[in-house]
Amino acid sequence: MLTCADPLELFAEDTLVPTRFLVGATGLGKHLDPGSDCRDLQANSNTDIPLWLVKPLVKRAMVSIKTPAIYGDRYRRKLNAGAECVSLKNTAPYFYEVGNKINEFMQDPELSAFLSRTFKTRYHELIYKGLNTMTGEEVLQLSSKLTVEEQQLFESGRISI
Repeated sequence: MLTCADPLELFAEDTLVPTRFLVGATGLGKHLDPGSDCRDLQANSNTDIPLWLVKPLVKRAMVSIKTPAIYGDRYRRKLNAGAECVSLKNTAPYFYEVGNKINEFMQDPELSAFLSRTFKTRYHELIYKGLNTMTGEEVLQLSSKLTVEEQQLFESGRISI
């Protein structure tokens, strides 16, 4: 259940998720896909919708979730090869939060293991660099790669020293 206690959770809920409508949706065509010429969404239409809207539609069996590209094979290979080198800040600022919420519906053990492994790898780098003296330029360079969650961890660690 979403609470207003964590504003970052609210931002994560606004992340667009690729879905396929299993049923038609009258009057939603222009709202969910502004580039569409159709007023209605047909069954089997593919569109991106906010995560907060995915939850009730999946429960009603109206949509199915497609794996977002950032959690797909291409990115998994990149992150498995060198998770600490990949910048997630611009492509997936709420990488872990959104990944875990999507996986609540997908129930993909591989995705769960991938998220855990990626977090552990990147977390070790954060701990190492956060506890060592870094120049301002090094901090900026590292910060440019971090997700919102990682940035919070890094700043907490730096403040605590």
